[in-house]
Amino acid sequence: MKEAAAALYQKSDGEGGLFSDDDFECEVWPENWPSFQLFAELRTQWRHGLNGPTGLDYTAVLAVLRAKRLPRERADEMFADIRVMERAALNEIHRK
Repeated sequence: MKEAAAALYQKSDGEGGLFSDDDFECEVWPENWPSFQLFAELRTQWRHGLNGPTGLDYTAVLAVLRAKRLPRERADEMFADIRVMERAALNEIHRK
């Protein structure tokens, strides 16, 4: 799950620094797929400081979880998964 989250934010050596989803390959276990999909949906919900992204906007994360009408226990599990992926993504984003 961490590897997949980091892969979404890998820096590209390609033209313009852009990459497509086909530029990397990463295995996501089936039980982690819903959390990974949610994390990918939240790609536009980063809070930014002077040095770049600082973390996800948890107000938006919780709103999306509420909108999905998940059982409380499942929503809590997915939120925990999101936080793990958030940290992995931030490590990748800020890697020199």
